[in-house]
Amino acid sequence: GLNTAAWDISTVALSYLLDMSESRNLNIITENRDVTTNPPAPDSFDVIVVANFLDRSIIPDIISALRQDGLVYYQTFTKSRTKKPAPDNPLYKLDMNELLQLFDKLTVRYYREDGYCGTDDECQGLAMLVAQKTIITAST
Repeated sequence: GLNTAAWDISTVALSYLLDMSESRNLNIITENRDVTTNPPAPDSFDVIVVANFLDRSIIPDIISALRQDGLVYYQTFTKSRTKKPAPDNPLYKLDMNELLQLFDKLTVRYYREDGYCGTDDECQGLAMLVAQKTIITAST
């Protein structure tokens, strides 16, 4: 298995996660951490998962924190999202295809952008990406 660390600025979210992980006998180390002011160290993770969070300024730090062949799983809201929960501030929502652009230095393994609006006029507005840090070598 993987060593798992969960970082969040919300102690409530971390407490909930800790309770859930303990009830399932999962070993997760939680840390109350503001990743915008204290991003992960370079080459420190094989896998990074980001959900429902967007701070464009730390994307280079996330990429740098991946070890060679490491994977990032990133899912967050797009500007088409009207369904709650979602941030009200459009700065915390992605433009169309923006997630692809933010991680253009990585090899995309999976991408989906869901702007589906159902009959209740609540748009899903989610972008999901799995990308890998690979070194491209010149072929001779």
